[in-house]
Amino acid sequence: MPTQVEVAELAQAFSTGRVDAIVTPPSTGYNNKAWEYLSSYYDVQAWLPKNIVVVNKRTFDRLISEQQLAAMFAAGAAEARGWAAS
Repeated sequence: MPTQVEVAELAQAFSTGRVDAIVTPPSTGYNNKAWEYLSSYYDVQAWLPKNIVVVNKRTFDRLISEQQLAAMFAAGAAEARGWAAS
């Protein structure tokens, strides 16, 4: 039966038998040493995080046009790499 467990309580939940499996990002499994409780790992590609860069419009607008174009070109290249990787 599914149950929600807070990350801070994960080790105790395994130790007490409250849970015997998890669906979680790899970082959570690593940080909580899930291998100490589990014998199998399946990469289900459930977490495909996206990154974003936020730029202050006023600051961007103050850049010279060459700098704005360079920033937009770099942003476009980063976006293409990100989508290809995910």
